[in-house]
Amino acid sequence: MQKILAVLAAFAFIGPTLVSDARADDQEDLDGRAKAKKSARSASEVRDIVRGTYVKSNVGSLAFLGPRASRGLLSPGTSLALTVGMDVVDKEKSSAAVEVFFHQGLNNGAKYFDARMVQAIQLGLHHQGDLHTFAGGVAGEYSTYLTKRLGLGVRAGGGVAYAPLLLDPEQYQLQVLNGPWGNVPSPVQNTPLPLILAGPTVEYYTKLSHFSIGIDASFVMYLGLDFGVDASGYMKYTF
Repeated sequence: MQKILAVLAAFAFIGPTLVSDARADDQEDLDGRAKAKKSARSASEVRDIVRGTYVKSNVGSLAFLGPRASRGLLSPGTSLALTVGMDVVDKEKSSAAVEVFFHQGLNNGAKYFDARMVQAIQLGLHHQGDLHTFAGGVAGEYSTYLTKRLGLGVRAGGGVAYAPLLLDPEQYQLQVLNGPWGNVPSPVQNTPLPLILAGPTVEYYTKLSHFSIGIDASFVMYLGLDFGVDASGYMKYTF
């Protein structure tokens, strides 16, 4: 009987301490789970906007504004571009990227036998007629974020363009050069044309992770050809 009373007395003394320790362990466990959930939620919010290596596709319009356009030798046309880039600065309120782009434009123009094109020979502004340009180069982009998802930035770069003949070379020689052009070849076709571009860019990160959409509006200068504006919308996927 004395042993039973001694055990009960010991339990009465130690029991509250064990219960208190158990409660403390449970509370610590709950706190740990809450912190883990909060950390996971924060990580999810950060991953909601993905930056890194990306591929961007543009569709828009290229309009020349210089001497060829003012004389009716070139009219606004379409433009397509494919860009591969990488974000090199990734901050909450700003980012910067470098990219390699491939661009092509297609503009209708006056026919090679049109009086305006024949007169342009004296100024060195003549070309085959319709103009198809291919270009490649590198660019840099810097953006600041007005909101979490909306960025406003500037983009600038350079490269080389090329405007191939759209006629068979023999027919070009016989019908164009030996015809109304008087053996004066075009100074801009089948020759490299240095390219410079600069302008604003707007980007919106959609709620579909990895996808963003935006607008590029660039002032472009094809040295030896003309200058103009290339405005296009794009969709971007960041890996």
